[in-house]
Amino acid sequence: MELAVGSENPVKYRATERAAPDGAGLRAVSVDSGVSDQPRGHAECREGAERRARRALTATDATHGVGIEGGVATFEGAFATGDGDDERLWLVMWAAVTDGERWGYGTGPSLVLPERVARPVREGGELGPVLDAYLGTDGIKHGEGAAGVFTAGASDRTSALAHAVAGALGPFVTEHYE
Repeated sequence: MELAVGSENPVKYRATERAAPDGAGLRAVSVDSGVSDQPRGHAECREGAERRARRALTATDATHGVGIEGGVATFEGAFATGDGDDERLWLVMWAAVTDGERWGYGTGPSLVLPERVARPVREGGELGPVLDAYLGTDGIKHGEGAAGVFTAGASDRTSALAHAVAGALGPFVTEHYE
């Protein structure tokens, strides 16, 4: 199995490396996701992951393309309290894998964003720079990411994305989907 990761972001590469089966080859290739810099909603995140996977496969001689896209979304009906919690903004992540015919999909953990971070993102900001401004850091998305910040290090962006990639690889590494 040769995997082409549709991004040169080292976090996305390491996430795929963690999820890849033993012996798999891996390479990063820069491709455009075709979605906004700050994807909003599950549909746009999934679309970005699909486009990255398809474009990575096309750009290489790999057997499988891997696309990963993080973003923000709300969850309609997520809370039964009726107190407005449905408007909370969540960190979400999607992965897609294709061999050119079949597709696999996975998502990573979803985390509620604190309102002091969610508000500027809702107003058009991109999560990475908003987090950097809030924390006084530079390039948080290339390290622990929001997943690390908001779990006090119990998780991080690489491991969260690795779970999404592992789910997307499922149809290609097990017989359970045939």
